[in-house]
Amino acid sequence: MNKPRLTTIVVAALALGPGLAAAQDFDDDFDDFDDDFEDFEEDDDFEDFDEVALEEDEAADDEDGEERGLGVGAVVPMGSGGLAAAVGADVFGIGAAPAAAYDLGEFHLDGYIQFSTNGNTSFALGGRFFYHLVEHSRSDLSAGGGLSFLNLSGDEFAESLQTVFIEGSAKIRMFIVPQVSLESSAGLVAAVGDGDGFQLGGQVLGGITYYID
Repeated sequence: MNKPRLTTIVVAALALGPGLAAAQDFDDDFDDFDDDFEDFEEDDDFEDFDEVALEEDEAADDEDGEERGLGVGAVVPMGSGGLAAAVGADVFGIGAAPAAAYDLGEFHLDGYIQFSTNGNTSFALGGRFFYHLVEHSRSDLSAGGGLSFLNLSGDEFAESLQTVFIEGSAKIRMFIVPQVSLESSAGLVAAVGDGDGFQLGGQVLGGITYYID
């Protein structure tokens, strides 16, 4: 080999050497990164993170139509104070009644009972069914109806009075937190019995429910 060619090869090796070394270092670093990523994928913490993210996505998908289960609270039944007001009795209809509810996702049920005595005695019992028409994560709109029974007796009455209330209404539930709803209702109530009549009305705050499940 002649001297000029040897000189050229040496110069080229010196010039390319650092680049080849850097390329080799980069390849080694990439292999190390790939190994670290595989270790990360196999790591339990990554699997736990992935499961949590999946559960959150499923929860977001299930927010609409969520089954909230059993709830307890208080409700103001529509119309059931009409007879008491007509006779001037300070009884049921002024305040709210203890109530229980059960939410099955597509619809919910609620029932209530009330008893009071202060010279006059009132007893009321009722139940309602509401089908969910529109649902969001923090509110829903439903339509339904129910029946209420009211009995009044006492010093102001010559005899006890009984009335059955037939209700058809729409209800808005507003969830201030996931477990607690405020309720507003509006609709038509027909009274049959000692307090015959009709009432078209609404309640800005018709109840509050805490869902236990």
